[in-house]
Amino acid sequence: MPGSNEPATPGATPRASPARPAGPAVRAFRWLVDAILVTALAVISIVLICQVVLRYVFHAALPWPEELAQFLLVLLTLLGGYRALEMDMHIRLQVLDDFRWPRLVMLLRLAGYAASAAFMLYVAYGGWDLTMRSMHTPSTALRMPMGVVYATLPIAFGLMTILLVGIMVRLVRGRDVVLDRPE
Repeated sequence: MPGSNEPATPGATPRASPARPAGPAVRAFRWLVDAILVTALAVISIVLICQVVLRYVFHAALPWPEELAQFLLVLLTLLGGYRALEMDMHIRLQVLDDFRWPRLVMLLRLAGYAASAAFMLYVAYGGWDLTMRSMHTPSTALRMPMGVVYATLPIAFGLMTILLVGIMVRLVRGRDVVLDRPE
């Protein structure tokens, strides 16, 4: 029957309902995260190029560029992981995509998402604890509180937890689980 969510052939997965466009707040948040990612990558590139020039041309290396690059690389990795999850770009096994029982596939996917969300929540909680305990510990070269650096953990993993819960809700409702498709 056209418009039904059931597969047309046995073994095929149910068709997902089309995704609704994201609201302005969600689009603004995605833009903000993307801007942070692009800025972090640009700063890493500029700072490290300047450090190489200073070290090998002027023989006067600065003590802080490598530390800043490391901190920004962690930020880039974790927030990039969040965006990759939102765009369904993480590596996964597609063995079950053509499995004969679509309801079992959905339950297995839900179990995988739930296990991932539990892990993300655990890391977010541990990251929060680490952030609070290290707020008064300065970094070696930049002398900024390490808690500011570690705050990336609860923020990124908290966002991923929320995102995974949203994906599970969409999966149960029969909607497309990809929340943001690349253009």
